[in-house]
Amino acid sequence: MLPSGPAHSAWLAQNVAPVFVWSLVLVGLILVALVVLLLIRRKLSTPETGLHASFTLADLRKMRDSGQLTEEQYQKMRESVIGSARRSDQ
Repeated sequence: MLPSGPAHSAWLAQNVAPVFVWSLVLVGLILVALVVLLLIRRKLSTPETGLHASFTLADLRKMRDSGQLTEEQYQKMRESVIGSARRSDQ
């Protein structure tokens, strides 16, 4: 049975305060773990690289040779693919 009156306040201070403190510590640890996981995920994920993800240089040459791309379009897309590859290597 719980004590009443002033003894009840002392009992609460002794028994509830440590639980509250450790609950805050637990929430803090969970938040730190979440931040660490998000940073690891960001580091490991590869950003979308535009054309490089969809076309290879061979694909672009075939499209140019078959008339699907003009020489100007080919050159622009080629530079984009090469630039994406260089950025992903760094």
